[in-house]
This record gives sequence, structure tokens and C-alpha cells, in this order.
Amino acid sequence: MPEKTIRPEQFAKSGLSMAGELPLSAFELDNGLEFDERSSVHYELEGGVAPRTHILYIKGNLATKLQGVCQRCMEKCEINVQAEFLLGIVKSEKAAEALSSEYEPLIIEDKDVKLTSILEEELILCMPIVVMHQLDECSIKQTDWHYGDKLTKTAETKSENPFAKLASLKSKK
Repeated sequence: MPEKTIRPEQFAKSGLSMAGELPLSAFELDNGLEFDERSSVHYELEGGVAPRTHILYIKGNLATKLQGVCQRCMEKCEINVQAEFLLGIVKSEKAAEALSSEYEPLIIEDKDVKLTSILEEELILCMPIVVMHQLDECSIKQTDWHYGDKLTKTAETKSENPFAKLASLKSKK
């Protein structure tokens, strides 16, 4: 299947929009998450020109489902990944630095840009750092969590203040 490409400047200036689905296998994701071969990324893109600043932009959103291993219970976990983004189209790093903070820079070097490269960056940015079930879905309940050793905590509360001796030196003057 040929790779889809767009011309971001032309896309934005014309106010075009597009929506579709791309298979997850088209993306180069290497983050330990698995996906079903039938899984796909649903996306919507809309181009435009900002009225006051005349910045060319692409506004979009994407959604997909991934499989991972919950780091609490170590069982399979389905993750819903969703993102909304606003890309400001620029031609250089310098122009990207001058871009308003509401935009993520999309630096274009060529006229044609692979659609997967635009969506892949956004997909990576919205993936969870640590994969976990929602609290109410996990087999390990919050009441079962332990933070540290209970014996250590009681010993810490009984220990004397390390600055108590300094306080006694101060009172001797």
C-alpha cells in the first residue's frame, strides 16, 4: 500500500480536512506496547490560517487502543489513547522558536510530508509512561498497596530529632 502524503502548506491554505484510519503496523512504535494486527489509528485533520497571526496550522485528533501489561497487577491491560493537537507549520528551527506556545511546531523541509510521521509523533506524545489499569479495574485494590516497611515507619517516628543536641548547645550560652 503506498504511503499517504500531504503538502502541509497547501493543506492549510486551502482549509482542507481529512479523516481516516491507518493500521498501527504502519507506525514505528517501539515502547513495549502490543497491538492487535487489526488495530488502527483513527485520525481527523483540518487545515487553516490563523486570522490575526496568519500562521498556517493543522488541527487534528487521533484515537486508538493498545495492549500493555499493567505495572500493578502484571496482567494484560487495554489502553485507550486519544490526542488533540494543533500544529503550526514552519520552515526552520528559528521560526519554530518564534511560534506561539499554543502551537506545536511542524517543521517542513520538503513539500510532501508523510501522514504517518505527523501522526506518529502525536501518538508517541500521548502514550502513557507507565501502563496501568484504572483503579476500579485492577485486580490489586488500592487498599492492598503498601508503601515501605511498617516496621521502618514506626522506628522512624520513635527516633530522636537529629538537631536536639544542637538545641542544647544553643541553650548553654
